[in-house]
Amino acid sequence: MTVYQFSDPITRAADDVTPILFEWKRAGVTPSIEVAFDNVTFTAISGTVTEVTNDIPRYRINYNAADRLTTAGIITYKISEGNDVAYLELHITNPTLPPENLDVSSLSSLVESVGPRRVKTKDMEIENHSIEKIQKVMERNSTKPVGLGQIRGDIVRPKGNHWCN
Repeated sequence: MTVYQFSDPITRAADDVTPILFEWKRAGVTPSIEVAFDNVTFTAISGTVTEVTNDIPRYRINYNAADRLTTAGIITYKISEGNDVAYLELHITNPTLPPENLDVSSLSSLVESVGPRRVKTKDMEIENHSIEKIQKVMERNSTKPVGLGQIRGDIVRPKGNHWCN
């Protein structure tokens, strides 16, 4: 009986549904796979295992939510077939949310609760104000483009009332 462990653990985010690929000694077999969330008690996986290639015996553990953690942690897969047993470690990190999935209401409440506590620029210093108030002050103090309605209409006379003919 040969027992070995894959050299590098796999790292996935908790919301990542990518299948796990691994190489085996023989092609055309069906390895049995068990999972342990506590590194002690192994149970059969709920997902399926499929062979990906024959030339290099490569297999895929298809994603199943019951076979992975939803929070950060370490999972151990026990892969066995014939007299061979291998252990594969999977490190689960916290979920990664892309920017388009951010909840704006919770983000604005977070900004209101934790900051900005102090904003300092070369022209002003503001403490304990919301971003909306800071933006209004910045817009009020910024230079505005001059329009035709803002051009002064002064009448200018030369010194000594000397006019050019």
